[in-house]
Amino acid sequence: MRKILEVCTDTFTSVKNACISSSDRVELCSDLQTGGITPSYAFVEKVVNSFDIPVNILIRPRVGNFCYSEDEFEIMCEDIKKLKLLNINGIVSGVLKKNGCVDYEKTKKLVEISKPLEFTFSRAIDNSADYEKGIKDIIDCGATRILTSGGYSGINMGIENLIKILYKFGNNIIIMPGGGLDMNNLKKLLSSGFCEFHSSASGFIEDECYNNSDLSGMGHYIHNNKRGYMYANTDKIKEMKNIIENYSGSGNLL
Repeated sequence: MRKILEVCTDTFTSVKNACISSSDRVELCSDLQTGGITPSYAFVEKVVNSFDIPVNILIRPRVGNFCYSEDEFEIMCEDIKKLKLLNINGIVSGVLKKNGCVDYEKTKKLVEISKPLEFTFSRAIDNSADYEKGIKDIIDCGATRILTSGGYSGINMGIENLIKILYKFGNNIIIMPGGGLDMNNLKKLLSSGFCEFHSSASGFIEDECYNNSDLSGMGHYIHNNKRGYMYANTDKIKEMKNIIENYSGSGNLL
């Protein structure tokens, strides 16, 4: 199976960097530092009209938990219907119940509304109360793939669980590791048989515009006492792509 690197992006600059670095697909969202929310229609339209790359769209109406009110769920459904009018590749979303279980009915509806596009169940699965049952429910809903860090805060903590579910469910759905992907765990994931990988590949860029030092809360990243932004980093993406493309399939890099 072809190996794919998906880059998660929340700015036009990050999408551009992902494209020039030969990423295979992008996930588009806004406000990545909070886990991502639904991007604007105009942002999606600008991206699909500017780049020749498959684009998956995150549908998440707010930050926080993944248990949505009926009004919020209605917004999610309408967002999918409108975004499907654009030339996008797929939808990324996830819904849980208050008890932490995957909301089968709502997820099934999102999958149906998304058709014929791909549907990726988001890292909401990592916040579920019953991880393996949740995966079974997602498979039954007809999703294309699951984006997960193995039920933990990041891949390094969840890697053994990721390998376990790949062997158990990998013939029924694509298991795509994401959340702290780096050069070291990427090699282990490749040797374990994973074929799709998800990363923001972020790098810090200092803000060159004037900033009032007494003003805070505007969403800047702070690095070494400097304000700036996190963009998809071309060097990181190229290094990951090089590792993926030169993997021999025998546990070694060519």
